[in-house]
Amino acid sequence: MPPKPVVLVTERIADAGLQLLEKPCEVCAPWRQNRHPTEEEIGAADAVVVRLFKITDAVLSVAPKLRVVGRHGAGLDNVDLKAATERRIPVVFTPSAQTMANAVAEHAVQMMLALARHAVAADRLVREGHFAQRSSLQGAELHGRTLGVIGVGAIGARVAEICQNGFGMRVVAYDPYVEAQPSQAAFTLVKSLHQLLEQSDVVTLHLPSTPEAGSWTRLPWRKPSAAVTWGARPWTFSRKSRPSWITRLCQPPAHYSRRTLAARREQRWRKWRNWWLAR
Repeated sequence: MPPKPVVLVTERIADAGLQLLEKPCEVCAPWRQNRHPTEEEIGAADAVVVRLFKITDAVLSVAPKLRVVGRHGAGLDNVDLKAATERRIPVVFTPSAQTMANAVAEHAVQMMLALARHAVAADRLVREGHFAQRSSLQGAELHGRTLGVIGVGAIGARVAEICQNGFGMRVVAYDPYVEAQPSQAAFTLVKSLHQLLEQSDVVTLHLPSTPEAGSWTRLPWRKPSAAVTWGARPWTFSRKSRPSWITRLCQPPAHYSRRTLAARREQRWRKWRNWWLAR
């Protein structure tokens, strides 16, 4: 009987997926030992399944047996497609996986709720015992507001559906690759980003890392009070081209004093030190 092909699974995936692989293949899963794959394991693999692990030209150069790369997800940003093509190694991925799209869409909606209700700041205040300051955080309802969705692939379309049907939001969307209004869509397509930004109370981004994305940072954000959620790749915008509203979102609440921030840093340092000493 010929030996089973070796499949290297670089990161945790669902048990159901592992069970499907283990029947016809020999599965190598170094994440079970909380470590990265070794060069020997990469070299012995006939196939690789990755999530965020980077498949670079250097990785492919030590994998002479590799016959296919499978990306567990929608994007291919972490795979060197040029190097794989030169070696005639096919790269497959799962752009239409409904469970993946729904998971990311729910996460985006959760971020909208957190922004609308100041959930992160309120949680910090309660944990630090500042109960009286909770009332200073004035939340807002999503019902009746306008959501602007940039990028209406599987994830963006699902976000629009959840927000329209679940919260009663009006949803407008912009996607340069969608020319006509889809039938039975949960959003109204607009012709430009300017039109979307003029009327949106909440903006959510669901787009790949492309050269066009960088130019979007220079667009004026018409509503200063608009909330923004980020469902795109973190490297969609570089640090240099990152718009000012991203910097503002990353800043601590205004009522946080220097003493409070210093105490939080000290708390994190002690927690890390205790973990290190207990190893």
